[in-house]
Amino acid sequence: MANRLPWGFGRKPNPEPPTAVAPRPAPSVAASNGIARGAAEGEVQQAGAALELAQVLLRGVEHFVLSTPDLDVPGFMDRLRRIAARLTPNITSDELQGHQRWAADSLCTFGQLQRRYLSEREDELWRLLQLYQENQKVDGAANNQFNETLRGVHERLGSLVRLDDLRQVRERMETEIQRAGTLIEAKSRKDQERADALYAQVRQLEAALGEARDQATRDPLTGLFHRGAFEAQLGAALEAPTKCALAMMDVDNFKGINDTLGHLVGDEVLKLAVQLLGKVARPGDVIGRYGGDEFCLLSPGAAPERLAERFDRVTNARTLNFQFEQRLCSVRLSFSVGVAGSLPDDTPESITHRADSALLEAKRGGKGQAKVAPVPAPSR
Repeated sequence: MANRLPWGFGRKPNPEPPTAVAPRPAPSVAASNGIARGAAEGEVQQAGAALELAQVLLRGVEHFVLSTPDLDVPGFMDRLRRIAARLTPNITSDELQGHQRWAADSLCTFGQLQRRYLSEREDELWRLLQLYQENQKVDGAANNQFNETLRGVHERLGSLVRLDDLRQVRERMETEIQRAGTLIEAKSRKDQERADALYAQVRQLEAALGEARDQATRDPLTGLFHRGAFEAQLGAALEAPTKCALAMMDVDNFKGINDTLGHLVGDEVLKLAVQLLGKVARPGDVIGRYGGDEFCLLSPGAAPERLAERFDRVTNARTLNFQFEQRLCSVRLSFSVGVAGSLPDDTPESITHRADSALLEAKRGGKGQAKVAPVPAPSR
């Protein structure tokens, strides 16, 4: 990696062997003095030129010195500059020897640390490249086109380890990493779009499933809970610490409506009956269709007598006029209701049996009324 220094830079060439020369005649005294002065002036000029060259070389070296954590590089370079400024032809021998001792100790250490720093950084770069190449060999993505494109990036990154110029490695690596980042961002967007679409489908399926579950618990004609779903609600209410009341009711003379006006008109009457029962219910109450023209209402926290009072405004007979299939229909509608309050050991069957008994009592008493089941006497 390092460039070789030209011969003679920083080290002396091997001296050539001396050659024999013919003796010359001794010059005169005047000539000798002139020659001595010329030689002294030439030495001074040569020393000045050498010092100037040292200053130029020092300024050139400053551009290649790196800041390392092992050295106070700014302080080191400042001292180099101060020493270089003091190197003049008039420097004393003691000063020159002191600078030589510092240079012998410090310059060698500084150069070694600089070389070690560069070597460690270079080794670290190769390790990172190798690690990146090895880790990216793991192909865990599902998109084949993405894998092939990314694999091309990995192969080009792997080829960088064979380059000798760190500058080229850095430039090529930046290009490939940017290309890989763009590719990964595009893949991430596509994955997010697929995930969003899948999430929307899941939400739609959940909504459809919830609707299907709700429909599975509902009576298709009236939209109320069917018998099985209502009994599940009743069982949960009986397990709660709060007491509840149950009302069983049916439409009076409903068989005559079906026989006289037909079952389709009877279905319309049942829908109208549900609307009237909705006026009796309060928040938290549950209404169900028990079967045929029989309905049920569960009121958590209500006393049976208070629940029976709520039915007073709907049990009395009333005449309903409505149009069905382009004909006017008139129906006399009333309800019979039986109400039972919950007991500590009640089951859905036991409380329903008491409410049914109260319903039969209301029918025997003339219909169009609500009866409350008496509390059974404690068994001995």
